[in-house]
This record gives sequence, C-alpha cells and structure tokens, in this order.
Amino acid sequence: MNTYSIIRNLVSVCHGDAYCCSTHRPCRVGDGDCDFDHQCEGSTICGDHNCLFYNQEDSCCYEPKPSTLSNYGEGPFPTTPF
Repeated sequence: MNTYSIIRNLVSVCHGDAYCCSTHRPCRVGDGDCDFDHQCEGSTICGDHNCLFYNQEDSCCYEPKPSTLSNYGEGPFPTTPF
C-alpha cells in the first residue's frame, strides 16, 4: 500500500461498501458506493460504475463539470418586442 492509498483511506467515508452512502451520511468526491445524487455531499453527484480506487462496478460521487449553459435564459431581456 502506497502513501496515497493510506491517506485516501484515512479521509474517505466509504470504500465501496454497499449502503454506506446515505442522506444522513453523504459521501465525498471519490467515495462510494452511492445510488442517488442525494447520497453525495454538497454539489457532487453519483456516478455510474465510476469508482477508480476499488471495485469499478461501484458508483462513486464526483464533482460535475460546469455546464456552458448554466446561465442560459438569464436576463437582461428586451423590454420591447422586435
């Protein structure tokens, strides 16, 4: 086990254990196994068979990339018709 693995294990909440991530104990980035977004902390979301540090069949929480359309539909809007 390398230093990175030791540190990762100390700061991780869940290590691929089924039912570990929950609404009351949300997982952080890289932790899993999650099934729903609300089982992930903050703005992180639950992936789909994306865990890299243990069983790749497990789903881990990750930080989504910002959308280029995140401000789509926000003003200012014209006040007169074209």
